[in-house]
Amino acid sequence: EFWSGSNDITGSIPTEMGGLSQLQSLVLNGNRMSGQIPEELNNISPLRQLHLQRQRDFGGFSGPVPSFSTSQHLHDVDISGNSLTGAIPDDFMKVVRTSKAHSDYAYAKIDLSSNQITGSIPATFDDFVGLFINLAGNRISGVPDVLCDDDEEFMGGLVGNLTEHKCNAILCPPGTSSIIGRQSDMTNECTPCSGGTEQIRNKQAPFFGSLKCSPISGDRKVLEELHGLIFTGASEDTYWMSDNPICSWYGITCDDKKADTGVTQIKLESNSLSTDDSEKVTDLFFQLSDLERLNIRGNK
Repeated sequence: EFWSGSNDITGSIPTEMGGLSQLQSLVLNGNRMSGQIPEELNNISPLRQLHLQRQRDFGGFSGPVPSFSTSQHLHDVDISGNSLTGAIPDDFMKVVRTSKAHSDYAYAKIDLSSNQITGSIPATFDDFVGLFINLAGNRISGVPDVLCDDDEEFMGGLVGNLTEHKCNAILCPPGTSSIIGRQSDMTNECTPCSGGTEQIRNKQAPFFGSLKCSPISGDRKVLEELHGLIFTGASEDTYWMSDNPICSWYGITCDDKKADTGVTQIKLESNSLSTDDSEKVTDLFFQLSDLERLNIRGNK
């Protein structure tokens, strides 16, 4: 076993740790580590517990979600509170999921909450029995029905106990939230956001597993209105009008690129923009209170 949690360890996990052939537990949570999680950890055959959660500096571990596809006995995984991106691989923990050993495929615990994970939960997770998984606080776009309809022990038995909205035991749906991102028991349900329409509620909590309903930022409202007024079919508008943070939209710059407010610069030069209501457009630009630079030269 290697336990060194809640210290001040910095740097990345050495790839050489993949050579610790007898290691069963690797616990490095609560340090100041960063970098990608090395694939070499797959080589540790007896590894059963991996805790890397809540690194305290620079967003912690980054890069794609590791697949652990060839790990043979991994059973307790916690990488919550880091900066993992992309979708969960379809072959995530494949050897464990398809093992014939009940001690491997049954009652595993996986915590990938509070990262930047996107996409749907893989339907292949149906191979697990009694899985408890925490994916709250990510950017999850789907929960397959197959995970909610045939395993009475999934999520500590709550999936089996609920008579309707069984998937809420895994993650709250868009337009709703919970402080833990899912229905916790028979009475503490996911709470709908306060918006008057489904469209507004879904903007307040656009993903599965939202921890809270966020007010729609004023900057977002302005940019969405500008999109309808000045963009044409020939304009580049990557991420515009999507659920992605506005600071990731094409031509938009903020101090925090993950934020949904605080636009400091707009650069849409020579982007085939056109409008019949320049007065309204000008007024909208002035509503962006943090805007410092605006470049829309080369348009009509």
